[in-house]
Amino acid sequence: MNSNYKSNMSGPPDSCLKSCGNGPKRATQQIYMPAQSPMKKNLRLPKSVFFYVMLAILFSLTTWAITPNEVFEDGRRAFTLGHYRDAYAHFSEFEKTWPAHPLNDRALWYLTLAEIRMEADDKRDDAAARLASFTTRVRRLRDKLPTADLDELTASIELLRAGEGSGVLASRSAVLNLSPDVLGHLLIRGWLPVPENAPLQILGWAAAWEQRHAASEPLVLKARIQLMRAKALWRVGISPLARDTSVDLLKSWGVWPVSGAMLKALHAAFNDGDPDIKREAALLGLSVETVGSLEKPVKLGSSWLRYLRERGIYDREAWCPR
Repeated sequence: MNSNYKSNMSGPPDSCLKSCGNGPKRATQQIYMPAQSPMKKNLRLPKSVFFYVMLAILFSLTTWAITPNEVFEDGRRAFTLGHYRDAYAHFSEFEKTWPAHPLNDRALWYLTLAEIRMEADDKRDDAAARLASFTTRVRRLRDKLPTADLDELTASIELLRAGEGSGVLASRSAVLNLSPDVLGHLLIRGWLPVPENAPLQILGWAAAWEQRHAASEPLVLKARIQLMRAKALWRVGISPLARDTSVDLLKSWGVWPVSGAMLKALHAAFNDGDPDIKREAALLGLSVETVGSLEKPVKLGSSWLRYLRERGIYDREAWCPR
């Protein structure tokens, strides 16, 4: 037992008894506390040292605090790298934490653009997930549907994968497998986008289609494809630099000279087409008659050509603006 504590089992010590009145009374009992060890006494810091320790802690916290400029720069760096989700998080924090900061307007600009582009990324991710789901369904239905139905479903998925910018071109093989009736239906409904900015590819696709389906395609579908060919040839004819670098390709498709091939396509479209096709063919035919030959050579002394050469231009992609 600790020697600093005294037992009260046999009564209080003699020094605690005092005479008062008729006899001795017990004095107030003393409280005995254990003595502090020398080690605990040594842990007590002087007030001056304690003050400097607290000052150092406060200084370190101030130094490590995140500043608005740091948050802004982190967001700007993420935006520049194309990490729009990270940029959105940084600029959102900036806006909420420092609404009166001088950089707040610029932060709001970055925040808005990051959100817009982040949504575009989300849409691409969603589209990829949908395509994966559609492809899985095609595998499931491969042996359970008629060939024509399966071809239409496959072509529609390929068109969706290609996007409207490529249309029939990126999914050329899938579209070539369609029956003429299905292709005509898709063209009429506008579900088969035709890229007007890629005339050579349209001409190649039309040649491949006719080679495979010429004997079975309805006249109205044939007229629609001929109108597509005429529009593509018009674009080729009024783009002399691109035309002159593509002569061999045009010959392989049977559409050279351009003027003759275009008039042939226009007459076929007009003779066999519905009223809408006839109207477009007539408007284009009038333009051809007015312009004349579509094989006129480029004037080497042209100031327009001189500027394009000085700037640098790739002839095969030198299409006339729409």
